Amino acid sequence: MILDVTGQIAAAAVAAVVLLALLLQAMSVARLRRDHRALRAECAALQNELGALCAGASGVGAHLGRLDQQMLRLGERQDDLEAHDTLHREYDRAVKLVREGAGVEEIMAQCNLIRTEAELLMRLHGGAPGRGQAVA
Repeated sequence: MILDVTGQIAAAAVAAVVLLALLLQAMSVARLRRDHRALRAECAALQNELGALCAGASGVGAHLGRLDQQMLRLGERQDDLEAHDTLHREYDRAVKLVREGAGVEEIMAQCNLIRTEAELLMRLHGGAPGRGQAVA
């Protein structure tokens, strides 16, 4: 009978240990599930943020494309203005030479003008003697 009670106590102890192990395992599984849900939520939040960043990057890329086009147009316009300014300076220089009494050949050579341009400037700005200052 003592052996019988000892066997029952041993069986109860084994059952308690098994029950405790099962309880600990159940708690561990519950913790893992909680962690898994938290990780899934965090992953979803990160995916949303990544989507927003990609959309923003796409918008920035489009904006940079528009700025590049605008810079190209401004560069072309600046080139046009510089070319116009160079031509304008040539004419200003030619007018000054006419007023100083330079001849058609000298004006053509120094200002990169063709004969008809030099002659027209001479007529407009009084380079020819006896013709007056400017034609109105």
